[in-house]
Amino acid sequence: MSMTHDEMIAVIQAHKDGKIIQALPGSSRGPWVDVVGNAPSWSFDAVDYRIKPEPPKPREWWVCYDYIRLDGSLNRPRFYPVKQPFLGEQVQQIHVREVLPEQA
Repeated sequence: MSMTHDEMIAVIQAHKDGKIIQALPGSSRGPWVDVVGNAPSWSFDAVDYRIKPEPPKPREWWVCYDYIRLDGSLNRPRFYPVKQPFLGEQVQQIHVREVLPEQA
């Protein structure tokens, strides 16, 4: 429990602005817990508080693939990432979206 005055003010202001606040009791090493209710009883000497972080945005990209002819009879697949899909191109494309774990 070593929040500065500025950190305490920021947490209380964020709560006033409708943001979700999380608490971590001093003896706890567990996950942060959402503070529920319109009027929490602040215990800055026994509990750490924070503004709940925004979840990370998943990354998205496309993987294009085509074949390289090595010796006239053998085709080897070639994969390469791109940030946007090719429009009208004659290459195969796979849309990839990252799956992120739930945040505690």
